[in-house]
Amino acid sequence: MLKSFSDKAIAAKARAMYGSRLTPDDYDQLMKRSTVPEAAAYLRDNTYYGKVLDKADLTAIHRGQLEEMLRRERAARYARLIHYDFAREPGFFQYLFLWDEVTQLIDQLRYIAAGSQGTNHIRGQTSPFCSYDRDALLRARTWQEAIQLLEGTDYHRILLQYLPRDGQDGTRPDIVALDRELTIYYYRKVFDCIDRQFGKSTARQLRNIFLQRIGMRNIAIAYRLRRFFNSPDQTVRDSLLPFVTPSHKLVEQLIAARPQDLDSLLRASFLGALSREGELEPVETLTLRMRDQASRRLLRYSTSAPVVLTAYATQMEVELSNIIHIVEGIRYQLPPQEIARMIVL
Repeated sequence: MLKSFSDKAIAAKARAMYGSRLTPDDYDQLMKRSTVPEAAAYLRDNTYYGKVLDKADLTAIHRGQLEEMLRRERAARYARLIHYDFAREPGFFQYLFLWDEVTQLIDQLRYIAAGSQGTNHIRGQTSPFCSYDRDALLRARTWQEAIQLLEGTDYHRILLQYLPRDGQDGTRPDIVALDRELTIYYYRKVFDCIDRQFGKSTARQLRNIFLQRIGMRNIAIAYRLRRFFNSPDQTVRDSLLPFVTPSHKLVEQLIAARPQDLDSLLRASFLGALSREGELEPVETLTLRMRDQASRRLLRYSTSAPVVLTAYATQMEVELSNIIHIVEGIRYQLPPQEIARMIVL
């Protein structure tokens, strides 16, 4: 009874939240703003982001601060949704917070690798489920400090394989390889939770969502490494996430193609069919549009609350990506038509 009630509550609330998403007109209005504070003010006055932005001083807000606030709102909305779940162990439903946990760690390690210059902002809201002390990690300035703070967590073992030890703080670790290893850890953890917690039909749908996400990432990596760096086949393969996805064939074609043939290959693929007005858009836009369309179908038709919840989380990711691209475009004074090529409507 409780499980049935929580399922219905989660699905209904997720669909209601989806109904309050930003509209094409909102994006159009945002792209017409000339400064980041003006864009932030529009979000405060005209969208559901008003709650998180209401008490902020927007007169001099910069991109990093705005992104931090928007991620905080995304995390808060997701937390309100999983509050409705009374029946299941928390494992899978913390996947969004786990992703923030992993990406915050990766960001901080990159920050240390760059010599701890500037400010590293917290991505999203600090979660009670975080397995390490985020505030302490953000204060870390050396590899040794990071390793010590993560002792007792799964990340400690992973970091020991890549980060320098025994006072070798001057050595630069392979941050790209470490990023990949931490991301692999995240997806394996998610797939394990899915297999343990859900029945066959729901598990299959959830696995497909995450396999599509992995596949789109691998496509973007393969395309960019071959197109802009002409990286050798093995270098590209070593950069991919090692999961078999529905887009595996296209990834292999991208790896095998000559750099000058990649655009034609992408245009002739299922992603090329998603380009607006026949124009080949950036690969990141196309892969995100693929995920956007799949998640909207699931939001409309799926009868599984975990699937609806995950599809809505994808929609929040698409919306946040759109806003960040618009703000970046405003920051660099790009014309609205150029910014529009980078967002998914």
